[in-house]
Amino acid sequence: MNVGDQCHPRGILDKGAYQVIGAAFSHVEQCEPRCEGATACAKIGVMVLPVSADANPISSPAGCEGGMLPSVDGAGRMLLELKHQFDLIYPETDLSQYRVVILPDSGYVSPALSKKLVAFVNVGGSIIASHKASLNDGAFASGSLPCAAEDGSSV
Repeated sequence: MNVGDQCHPRGILDKGAYQVIGAAFSHVEQCEPRCEGATACAKIGVMVLPVSADANPISSPAGCEGGMLPSVDGAGRMLLELKHQFDLIYPETDLSQYRVVILPDSGYVSPALSKKLVAFVNVGGSIIASHKASLNDGAFASGSLPCAAEDGSSV
């Protein structure tokens, strides 16, 4: 972790800032022995979908010309504010470790991914698809997925 120099707007290093940083890292140092060998345990996956059937989601994600997709960034920010651990995942990712997969805003869901999502739901997984995510020509790409309305009733 890099904290960097915490300069006051006047350009003077602020002793108070370094005292706060020191206190925080003192706590981290005390916890460190209990964290050795620990692994991340994210149960939420935010899926980066390709823009089209023939696009690679890593090199041409939906709605983005380089950098982080605004919808993926937004989903990530919401989860961070809620203090939930999550992973950025791709259509090829094994979903077995996740409880929830989020499809943020837009992107292409291939027939293979559609089958994978149906299988995921059938073993107890949940999917949150926002805005136009998973829509192909205005219809759900995964037509056999159970859907719920905002009031919780089946659609």
